[in-house]
Amino acid sequence: MINYSLIKGSFTRKDLINASKFSEAFFHTADNPFQMPEKELTYKFFTKHFPLSTNIIYDKNKVIGHTFVLPCDKKNMICFLKGKITEKELFYLIKDSIPKKQYSCLYFVSSLIKPKYRRKGYTMKARIMQIKEYQKILGKNLTLFSWPFSKEGYKFGKKLAKKLKLKILFKKY
Repeated sequence: MINYSLIKGSFTRKDLINASKFSEAFFHTADNPFQMPEKELTYKFFTKHFPLSTNIIYDKNKVIGHTFVLPCDKKNMICFLKGKITEKELFYLIKDSIPKKQYSCLYFVSSLIKPKYRRKGYTMKARIMQIKEYQKILGKNLTLFSWPFSKEGYKFGKKLAKKLKLKILFKKY
């Protein structure tokens, strides 16, 4: 049975570690000084400041994927999309801006699911849940932005934005 941490109401430190390891294995952020480091994704920090940012996907109680977003202001979004700051710098700017209620954008940091579960709509459902929860707090007219690493990631972002009738901007890889 597929379930999501946003539906369950929480996730464990172990779940976040498993999701982070899965993400690191795919994106290799530890080897890239410009990407957000997985080791910075601490359970305490995110459950306290951004509890909606991580939506872990489970099959029964086993972690099979996750979606991760970060709220952001428009100025930092534009700087990131134009290449003036790295993903790592964006993360630290967001982290240093807490508490800030003027977020109007959501950055799609990552969206991953194990191969046997792909193309079944699970990551789309997880991402939609996150966006709708953030809309309750930040307002309906969020601007989405992403740095897709694949053609599929680009298509996923376009489809999601169209479904929710929101604007999405992309950083070129």
